[in-house]
Amino acid sequence: KTYLSIVRGEVPKKLTKMEDYLEYFEKNKKKKLKAITLLKVLKTNNNYSFLELNPLTGRKHQLRKQLFLRGFPIIGDLKYNLNSDQKIKNKFMLLHAYSIRFIKNKEKFSYKAELDDEFKKKLNLYFR
Repeated sequence: KTYLSIVRGEVPKKLTKMEDYLEYFEKNKKKKLKAITLLKVLKTNNNYSFLELNPLTGRKHQLRKQLFLRGFPIIGDLKYNLNSDQKIKNKFMLLHAYSIRFIKNKEKFSYKAELDDEFKKKLNLYFR
């Protein structure tokens, strides 16, 4: 799977892998599960970064949590956010499931979903 996202902050290009133990609660028990995501900075400026994200594990809210932990919340994410600054509140969370590839019965499948108009508008606004 490949995701595209716009986050707040200037993500360093040297950050290419996020590896964490994320906390979850299951039946009133706290669990820590390993989460690994590869990332690539596609564009960046002082305020925002446009990222390509490839989760190697599939934890609930994995991308949102990992980016938030590093101080780079996804624009429009009201749950994993550093503050209530109106500039980053957005009707749409700027996290897009861009592509998926898999093999079934020895046959390869590949699908892509192009960015919607709202995401494109924000991309043009933040990275003129």
